[in-house]
Amino acid sequence: IIDPKLDAMTLWTQNLQNFLNFKFSESAGSKQVNLSSKTLILANHRTMTDTFAYDIVCKHSINILSADRVKHLLPFLYLATKNVQSVWFFRRGGRGGNLEPFFQWVDSIWNGDKIVRQNLLVFPEAHRNQKSEPLPLKTGMIRYAFQRKIKTQLLMSKNMELVFNEAQKKVNTRGQCIKYFFGDVIDPKDFKTEDEFCEFVEQKFKEGFYKICLLYTSPSPRDRQKSRMPSSA
Repeated sequence: IIDPKLDAMTLWTQNLQNFLNFKFSESAGSKQVNLSSKTLILANHRTMTDTFAYDIVCKHSINILSADRVKHLLPFLYLATKNVQSVWFFRRGGRGGNLEPFFQWVDSIWNGDKIVRQNLLVFPEAHRNQKSEPLPLKTGMIRYAFQRKIKTQLLMSKNMELVFNEAQKKVNTRGQCIKYFFGDVIDPKDFKTEDEFCEFVEQKFKEGFYKICLLYTSPSPRDRQKSRMPSSA
């Protein structure tokens, strides 16, 4: 039975989890998503699985900042979230060094009357990355968080591509396990300068990325009895 009080994004992500039959495993030392105040969540980006899996581990508290081209690649995502504005589509480039108009656009949505979710999730690598090392970060939204004094939290994951991999056109419904890790909440008020804040966040992003990528890949239930977790995991 579907609860009519749930927003479209929540219904979409819950139904996808049921259909794709994936599970979650919280990495040792992980914190919980911050629900006490508006928070910018910086996450690594592996496949389109991120868009619905992150919504679930973030307890349906997130809006997602996404490149405009995604709504053309995934029109169902655009249609499912249009009314509740839980995915904010923007066009990359063309701003030069002046990010203030873009920041004001983010303000207008995040502080708008239609928003029912308090947090915002962004992918600072700006591209899908399934490699074992992070891509250079785009610092625009990190600078936004500093200037607006918005708390920031890191979210890292592994095995997203084992569930749904659009690049390889593969879908797996055999109960894959997604590993995830939330870092500590970072308060920009604790930093004197914007550059200091950016450097700290970038360093923590790298640490979190390597931590999650070095985790042992969980076997599917079918293979679990044949596999053993290394003692170092």
